Amino acid sequence: MTDKFKGSINELKARVEAAGITGEWSDEGQGKHAFRTSYGALVNFWPRTGTIQFQGKESARAKMHAALLGVSTEPVVRATLRLPQSLWAAVQHKAIDERVPAAELVARALKEFLKKGGHK
Repeated sequence: MTDKFKGSINELKARVEAAGITGEWSDEGQGKHAFRTSYGALVNFWPRTGTIQFQGKESARAKMHAALLGVSTEPVVRATLRLPQSLWAAVQHKAIDERVPAAELVARALKEFLKKGGHK
């Protein structure tokens, strides 16, 4: 199955930057953009179709895939959260704006909250 990224090239570049991944972007022509990481992964992206392709050693590909498409290589646990309806509506609107799953936004916010020491 082909991976898809629904955002623009600038949104993809922002995800790379936010993930702290170093490397170089190039415009390969014919609508193709490429990113070569400093650790050996290669990402090809065609914004018109949303097709995104990962190349390189398995560990490098997996790291890029997880960073850009939000697929973690860590074990996960399903959890149910109770949120006020107004907060959930705000999360859904932001998720639409950012073109990411709402659950991903909630997980990010929880991770940041815990990084800062949680509720004291």
